[in-house]
Amino acid sequence: MEVARRAPKTCKLYLDAATALINYLADSDDPSAEAAEITKAQIEEFLIWFGTVPTPRRPEGRGDAYVNQTFRALQQWFRWLLDEEEIAHPPLERMSPPKVDEKPVPVLHEDEIRAVLATCAGKTFADRRDNAIIRCLLDSGGRRTEIAKLRVEDVDLTRKVLHVLGKGHRPRPAPIGNSTALALGRYMRIRTRDKHASRPELWLADRGRGPLTGDGPARMIGRRGEQAGIKGLHPTSSGTRSPTTGSSPEAAKATSCESWAGVPGRWSTATPRSRRRSARSRPANALPSATVSDRSRSQMGRRNALPHA
Repeated sequence: MEVARRAPKTCKLYLDAATALINYLADSDDPSAEAAEITKAQIEEFLIWFGTVPTPRRPEGRGDAYVNQTFRALQQWFRWLLDEEEIAHPPLERMSPPKVDEKPVPVLHEDEIRAVLATCAGKTFADRRDNAIIRCLLDSGGRRTEIAKLRVEDVDLTRKVLHVLGKGHRPRPAPIGNSTALALGRYMRIRTRDKHASRPELWLADRGRGPLTGDGPARMIGRRGEQAGIKGLHPTSSGTRSPTTGSSPEAAKATSCESWAGVPGRWSTATPRSRRRSARSRPANALPSATVSDRSRSQMGRRNALPHA
């Protein structure tokens, strides 16, 4: 997996899935001593058990998306066993992945987005940083990990573009609007005055000024959500842009921030989902819809724009 340059989290996912299957088979009434002896029926029984067994974090069992992810991880493991000639035929060869029902993610109302941004409207280092992170997640459409791993050299405020490293180590541009560029500029100015300004990582932690960890933005958004009276707020991990629900009363009561009036967001209190089909079918060179939010106010109106920094 290292040779294939898989991400550390991807490697862990594959290993965890294989370990869970091996442990399950070892505890079963019909344990398989060799990988070549594992059958399709055993895989199906494992997936049913895996999705229903209670865990400390999931007392009601794992969700459909988790089971689907584990199935696909096992596909990669058996493919590796096939390439290494440890097995002749993978047991998943004629199996379909478990179905994942799409659940619409509720939308955070504009007033709630403003309330979250208001919690970091000050001039301290943490306020400047958190405001910039939140706006980057809302405006660029970048994944949580893509934004978290930004380096100073990845920010182009002149062209209003973030150069992110996507899945598969594929670089791509993530355009941002005027308000987000302004917030980033304010953060980078206060960052240049810090004694740790020479660090290449863009986001520096509150204490010690080491780099912000990968989960740092998620914890920060949860904390800012609590301050704004929104419990359980967290950024989603995918780059999905879902249809908006506008400014309806239902949207006002929602507890996730995905978009409003065409502005994609990155927060949710629901379980993060994979990209929608529309996102997968969009041409690779198409600009994210986030670019019009701050740059086309004359055409779309002020309600389409992110709140001013």
